Amino acid sequence: MRKETVEESLVLTIIELAAQMTKRGDLLTQELGITTQQWLILLYIHGDPNIPFLNSQRMKEGVFAKDIAEALDVSKPNIANLVNILSQKGLITQIEDPIDRRRKRLKITDKGIEVIERMEQKRQEANQTMFAALDQNERLEMLQLLHACLRKLKRTD
Repeated sequence: MRKETVEESLVLTIIELAAQMTKRGDLLTQELGITTQQWLILLYIHGDPNIPFLNSQRMKEGVFAKDIAEALDVSKPNIANLVNILSQKGLITQIEDPIDRRRKRLKITDKGIEVIERMEQKRQEANQTMFAALDQNERLEMLQLLHACLRKLKRTD
């Protein structure tokens, strides 16, 4: 019989938390006609400062789908499909790269920015609800601890 450990409980709790956040995120984004994954891509392309895996240097000229795939740790075909859907919805546009015309830079459209802005209040309310039991210092400490775990995992990849 397996013994309960703090580490295993932490991992499984984080997995459950991520699943619940995705489920709730899907309910919120569904009203805007997109998925949570599509919303994250919009935030990435738009350069949201809260994204931990964002390289803001690349944002000025637009971003490549490959960058998003690497940042979100998702396959390139999956990202290509999501990019096509967002393009068809008019939320992003694909622009030829001046250096390599075969590559396309992704930029958010005014319609995409509008979707992000419409989602922002819902996003803030959901975050406040989720973290209501924690004071500001506890929230900052939690963020620092999660960043430390992410850094450790990324070094071992």
